[in-house]
This record gives sequence, structure tokens and C-alpha cells, in this order.
Amino acid sequence: MTTMSTAHTKATAWVHLDHKTRILELKELVAKGAVTEYQDILAGNIDVGIAESERLAIATKLPPEALKQILLLTRVRNVAETLVTSLKDEADLIALSLFAKSVHTRKNAALSINDKFLLEELREQVRDNDKTVFKTVDQRLNNLEANIKERSSQEPAKSNSENSSGFKAVAEDKTTSTTDENSLRVQNTFKSELPHLEKQLSKLSFKNTAGLKAARNTLLRLLKVVDKPVKESDKQVLALHEVIKEKFEKNRIHQEHLREKTLTLLQSLKLSLDKGQSHEALPTWDKIQGNINNTSGKTRKALQSEANKFKNKLNEMRDWKNFAVTEKKKELIKHMQLLVESHMHAADRSRRITGMHKKWKLLGLSSQNEGLWKEFKQFSDKAYEPCKTYFKERKQLMTANLQKRREICKQLEKYLAEIDKQSVNLPELNKLFVSTENDWKRYAPVEQPKIKSLQKRYYGVVNQLRRIRKTSLRENNSSKLELIEQVKKLVTIEDNRKAMREAKELQQSWKKIGPTSYKDDKKLWESFRSACDEIFAIRNQATIALKEELEKTDKILDKILESSDALLKLEDDAFRTTRSEFQDLTQQFSDSLSPEVRKRRKKLITRFNELKKKIETRYKKLPNKKYQQLKDSIVAKTQFLECLERKLLSSKDTNQFTETKSSIDKNTWKSLVINGNPEHELALESRLQQLLNAKTPEALLGLTHEAEHQIRSLCIELEIRANIETPKEEQAARMKIQLDQLENTFGKSKPDHKENVGYAMDAELRSFCIGPLKDIARKQFSRRLARAINKLL
Repeated sequence: MTTMSTAHTKATAWVHLDHKTRILELKELVAKGAVTEYQDILAGNIDVGIAESERLAIATKLPPEALKQILLLTRVRNVAETLVTSLKDEADLIALSLFAKSVHTRKNAALSINDKFLLEELREQVRDNDKTVFKTVDQRLNNLEANIKERSSQEPAKSNSENSSGFKAVAEDKTTSTTDENSLRVQNTFKSELPHLEKQLSKLSFKNTAGLKAARNTLLRLLKVVDKPVKESDKQVLALHEVIKEKFEKNRIHQEHLREKTLTLLQSLKLSLDKGQSHEALPTWDKIQGNINNTSGKTRKALQSEANKFKNKLNEMRDWKNFAVTEKKKELIKHMQLLVESHMHAADRSRRITGMHKKWKLLGLSSQNEGLWKEFKQFSDKAYEPCKTYFKERKQLMTANLQKRREICKQLEKYLAEIDKQSVNLPELNKLFVSTENDWKRYAPVEQPKIKSLQKRYYGVVNQLRRIRKTSLRENNSSKLELIEQVKKLVTIEDNRKAMREAKELQQSWKKIGPTSYKDDKKLWESFRSACDEIFAIRNQATIALKEELEKTDKILDKILESSDALLKLEDDAFRTTRSEFQDLTQQFSDSLSPEVRKRRKKLITRFNELKKKIETRYKKLPNKKYQQLKDSIVAKTQFLECLERKLLSSKDTNQFTETKSSIDKNTWKSLVINGNPEHELALESRLQQLLNAKTPEALLGLTHEAEHQIRSLCIELEIRANIETPKEEQAARMKIQLDQLENTFGKSKPDHKENVGYAMDAELRSFCIGPLKDIARKQFSRRLARAINKLL
């Protein structure tokens, strides 16, 4: 009956591979000597799609021990008949006759045994246990006895070398009697078979009862055919006797141990049968039968008699188990059928299929086993179809990963060949370790048969690089310890400057030395720095004093700078009176600047110089008192007019407009006197008169348009004079004014700063006299005027 595959067979999904791949996979397992992984396949116990002739061709090339294991397992008649003929060792043939699972194997093994004494011993062992083998052996012994009687009744013929393989028949005298020829043939047979028996005994374990008996019988048979062993073989025969005797003594102890062990197993079997535990009872029964088969004589009969008491109950349990197993197998078939229709991921699907196969194998044999297995296998193949593409892609991925890992090995080997062991770049080497380790992990998985050699190659190079790194770290450690000793000696030098100079040189040398291990590097640096600190302690004291001086000076300078900043924020009248205060601040700042402060506080000095420049510039730009008085008087009258214009512009109708004009306080206007140029007085009077002459709000709006035109022209003139930009919408007006100025100033020299200042001040006063203007327009033009005037000043 067909059994399930081994763990490896299932893992590689034999039944889903193509024919060529199956052959290659099987041959690879055979080449590795993995008997347990291919024996079920070669024995024909599982169909993996390899023809029987192909399996037999592979099996016949196996060593005898592996061949024996396959014959013990096989249940296929053709496999048994073909492979048994390849075994020559009669001890192996006896073992197969006794323990093989297939009756075909046991029968063919018995037919291959030629030794009469071995056949007699085998007949006794299989009596009442194996009717087929007993009948075969008994028939062979009867045929042998008949042949011997027939041969003895005939006259002896000439010796024929082909009748006994390996015997050397030396006939020096053709005329010698037939008795002498037979005697010589027997002597040669004895000499040739003794070494073979000696070799067989050296390999034979004392636990192999049947093999020991066969060896003893072989020796007795050889001694019977000769009256007296040849002299040179006496010692060899005695040695063989001693070996057999010693092994039988050990075998007797071993059989006693087996008897005790078997009795214990019988008790366990009884308990398992009473509790109905088939999973424990059946394996225990197999162990008991195996122990009994390896005993002999009375011990064997007694143990077999005890075991037979449980045979009926065990058979009944086996029948119930077969029934339960059949139902479980049908359930597995249903699950496999559902798996065919599922959308499970290929990897999970493959694992599920493998798990079901494993459960099927653990269930063992059952009724309807062959039919159930075919149905289960059919659904299994269908369920596995989607996995083929997945595993094909996975194999391609593993091939690509293998190539990538080989490239990593090549890179490491190239780096190893080119590395300068005298000056190792440890940071670069550490980065290489990290990057290659990450890449190595990323390019996984890789085919298992090829991973071992590749890992050996990879870690071989890595370990060499690690040894180089370790050596470099050790050398760096030694170099740093030497520098620490040198800097400690400098502490005792009286010339502190020389000591500091040499200490700085040692510090530079320290930087050139590569790193050590993180733990050691920290300790070494602390020792080195501590020794250097002692040398620089004297200089540090002076540094501390200088630091305190600088902090004190910083406070003074910051206070002076704050006071200077405050001066700039004052109004012009108040600012005009701060000249002496500014001179005192300048003097204080200059007195606070020692040579060390000048070196270390350049930013503060630059800042003060910039403030000083701004303050001095503002002093220069301040108008004189006469101009300021004139400006104040004009601004006073301008504010009066702007207030009136604002009221008139906000009038809702003509009546309100007229009332607003009639409410003007003429006395207040007259009290506002302008001391200076009468031109500005007349301009302001004209501006008031225009307001009074306006009859309606619409007329007033016309005046605002004229005023906007006047102040716009003034702004453009100032912007031209100050060489600053004019809004884009007024570029045409600016171009016209520039052409007019060009005609008027042709041949004249360019105005100097003094002329520009006078022009700017006059323009500022004229701007006050222009009106009426709306508030939005006045603010807009005021900003443009201020910007241009400041540029000219």
C-alpha cells in the first residue's frame, strides 16, 4: 500500500515538479547520502512521477547498506525481485528474510541464500511466524539434500573451478586420484572463506542474533569439511572461535536486557489497550515484535507467547482505528477540495497543502486507502496549481539574490586585497561592515544547497577584515598610550610655553591616530586631556582673568550703545541738545577699549561706529533755528486750513457748505503770523481765499484736482533731483519735466549737496502751502516727499 513522502519530500513538493527536475532532485539526494530522505521514493512506496525503471537504475548503484534499507521498506514485488540480487552478504539476506515488510522481499532473500546451515537456522526462526518464507526455505533444504544424495551415488568427477566461485583448484598432477583432488579443493575452499568470515565478524554487532548464529554455523561448516585445519590456519580459527564466543556472551546479556525491556513494553501495551489508546498501543506492539525478532530459543518463544495474548485485542483496535482513519481521510479530502476554490496566497496555500499531507501520513493505512489517496492527490494537484508560478518567481528571486550575494563577496575580497594594513581607515571599514551586512540580509532568501558555501566565503572574508580591524585598534591603542606618557612628562617642564607648544603638537599627533574601541577611546582621551589640562592650567588662570575683564567691559559698552540708540529716537528739538552727552558717551567708549578688548570685541566697536556715524549725520541734517521757526509757523497755518478743508469736503449740501465758510474764525487766522519769506504767507492767503470764493462743493472738488496736480509735479521734481523711482503711471509726466529741466539747465553744472539741501528744504515748505487735498492724496504724496527730501539731505 502506498505511503506518504518524507518531510523533505513534502517540503520540496515532489509531485508538483516537472519530470526532469524530479530526476535531478532525487540524484542529488542520493549523491549526498541522505538515505532517510529518498528511501521511500526508491522503495516505490510513494509515486512522485518517476518511472520504476528509472528508480531501479538509481537504486542499483547504491551501497549495500542503503540498498538494504530500501529493501526493508519496499512493498513492490518488482523492486524486491530486482534489488535482492544485488546483495551478496548472507547476513544482510537473513536480516531481509526476517524483518522486511514485503513478503516478496523476504521470499527472494531466502532464495538467494546458498549456505545450508544458514538455511536451517533461518527455517527454525521463521517456523510458526512466516509461512511463506518457511515453505520456501524448507523446499530449498529438501532440494539440497536430494542433490547431495544424488551426487554421492555417482562417481566423483573431475573438479570444475566454475562450481565454487573463488576457490583455486590446483591440479599439478593429472594422474592423481580423485580423492586427492577433492582434498585439495576443500583445503583451498577453507583458506579462501576464512578471511571472508573474519571480515564479516569484524562488522557484525553482538546485538545481531541471527547474524551471529549464521557466522558460527559457517565456521562449523568449514571445520566439518576438513579433517584437520591446515597448520597456518590454526591460530586464525582459534581467534575466530574466541571472537564468536565473546560476541555470543555479549549477545546473551543483550537478550536478557531485551527480555526485561519487552516485558515492560508488554505492561505498557496492556495499559494502552485497556484505555483504548491506539496511538500508543500500535507503536508499542511494533517495538515488542522487533525485540522478539532479535532474540532466540526459549526467550523468544516465551516472549512471543506473552505477546500473542494481546493479538486479538490489538487487531480489534486496529480495525476500529482503520474505520476512524478512513473518516478523517474523507474529511481531509473535503478540506483539500475547499482549498482548490479558495483565494489564499500561494505561500500559505503551499503550507496548508503540506500540512494536510503531513496529517494524511500520520493517519497511516486505512480501508479504501488506495482510492482515498488518489482522490486526495487529485485535489492536492489542483490546489497546488497556483503555487507553481509563485515558486517559479521565488526561484528566480533566489537566483538573483544568489548573484547579488556573490557580488558582495567579490567587493569584500577586492577591498581585502587592496586594503593598506599599515593605515587602516577604520570609519570607512565600519561603514563597509554595516552596509554589507544590511545588503546581505536584504538579498534573501537563497537556495539552501548553495547557501553554505557562500556563507563560508562571505564570513571568511568578513572575519579576515575583522582581524585587520582588531589589529589596527590594538596598534592605535598602543600609540595613544605612548602619547599619554609623553604629555605626562611635559607637566614637569619648567618652561610652560615650551610645554604648551609641545602639548599642542602632541594634540595634533593624537588627531592623526585612528580610533580605538569606543570604551577604550573614551578612557584614553580622558587621560590625555587630563594631562594636557595640567599644562594649560597656568594659561587658563590668565584666560579667566581676561574673561572677567571682558564681561565687565561688555556691560559698560552695552550700556553706552543703549544710550546712543536712545539719542537717535529723540525728536529733533530734543536731539539738538544732546551734542555734549554724545561726546561724553564717545569718550567713555574709547576709554573702555583696552588692547585685548579691541581684539576680541570688534563687533561691538563696529556697531558703535555705525551708531556714531548715524548720529553725526543726523546732527548735520538738523535744520537751523530760523528755518525751524518758519516751518512751525507755516505748519500752524496749514493745519488751520486743512481742518477747514476737511469740513467743507464733508459737507452734504450747499447750505451746509455755506454755513461752514461763514463760521471761519478770522481772528485766529490773523493771529497766526509767519516770520520769514512773504511768499509762503501769500500762498497760504491765496489758498484761504480760494476756499472762500468756492460757491459749491463741486467747485471745491475742482480746487482739489488742481492742488493734486501741483503737489504731484513737486514730488516728481524732487524724485528727479534725488534720483529715485517714480510710480509707473506718472512716468510720462516725469519725462516731460525732465525735458523741461534739461532745456533750462543746459550748460550749467550739477548742483552740489548744499544746493540740494536748500532745494529740499524749500520744496518741503512749498508742499505745506499746496491745497486743498483729500486726506488719502495728502498721505500718499507726503510719503513720497519725505522719501525724496531725506535722500537729498
